[in-house]
This record gives sequence, C-alpha cells and structure tokens, in this order.
Amino acid sequence: MRRLPISAAVVLLIVLARVWLGIEGSTPSGQPALEHLTRADALKVHFNRDPTHWRVLILLAPSCSYCLKGATVVERILHSRAKEPMTMLVVWQPMLATDWGRPGTGSLGRLNDPRVRQFWDANRTIADALKGSFPAREDTIGCCVTDGVWWDLMAVFPPGADWNDAFPEPLLLDGTVEEVADRFGALLDGRS
Repeated sequence: MRRLPISAAVVLLIVLARVWLGIEGSTPSGQPALEHLTRADALKVHFNRDPTHWRVLILLAPSCSYCLKGATVVERILHSRAKEPMTMLVVWQPMLATDWGRPGTGSLGRLNDPRVRQFWDANRTIADALKGSFPAREDTIGCCVTDGVWWDLMAVFPPGADWNDAFPEPLLLDGTVEEVADRFGALLDGRS
C-alpha cells in the first residue's frame, strides 16, 4: 500500500473534517442555499429581479480575514437599515492559497440578513464580468486586484439600475469592503 505524502493527507483530513462537522456551506436561516455560479447571466437574473431596490455586489474570498471583517461590517449596516429596500449579492471566489473550496458556514454566517443572497464562483466569472464592464476603472480601485482579478470589492447600484449587456454604472466601485462600507452607508443616507 502506498503512503500519501503528509501534505496530501492533511488536506484530505481538513476536507473530510469540514464535511463531517457540517461546516461546508450552510447559509443562515432565511436565506436561500449557496448557489454555484458558472456564468454571469445566472447572477444577472438576481440583480434585475428587484429594480426598485438598491443592489449591492460584493466580491469576497472565503479565507481572507479582511474580507470576513468586511462582511461583518456590511451586516451591521444591513441591521441598522432593516427597512431599506436592498438586494445584497455576495459572491465568494477563490483568491488565496487557503481558499480550498466554497465558503463554510462560519464565513456565510457573517451575513445573516434575509436580503442577502450568497454565491460561490469558482471560476471568478462575476469578477471578470465586472472588470469587463469597467476596464478603465482598475487604476482607481483602492484594493484588491491580484493577477488581474478583482476581489474584496463592493459595487453599489442605485434603484432603477438595470444590468443588460454590461453592468450598469455603479455609484461606488472600490475596496476593501471593510474600508468602503462607510461610503456605502453615506450613499444610503443620501450624503454620497
């Protein structure tokens, strides 16, 4: 019998532990299950569903501590504006070496508001679509761009915005999520 290299055995144990402990991707109560994205059009349906709502798109990496802090800050904003008509589309994507798979319950649970819809985008199709809609904006994004992929980023779209061939113009497109959350709150308050 061949022996597994130690690193492969450790990875296998971690994956099995995540499944066995039930921490593999359960969304909070009141939210739909984590949806796996394979094409941008699948998210477009959710974006265009509520045209009278603010739409907020957030790109996060499941093992990034800054991303997780940003998710917590956004949850506080949602909690403080419980009656605001809003659709929050949170797209988790692998960006770090520690992003071995879709986000676990601990990551997904940082955003427990029922207006949140969470997605796993293993191929970063939404980041590509967003970048393709605003190629000139890459130099103005405070963070984060790695190997040309946008992440830890928030895009805020006002009521009435419609995603057709490309994303509509956002009122806010920047990151890190934690750092721009106050600007998002100011937009909601009409202080842009």
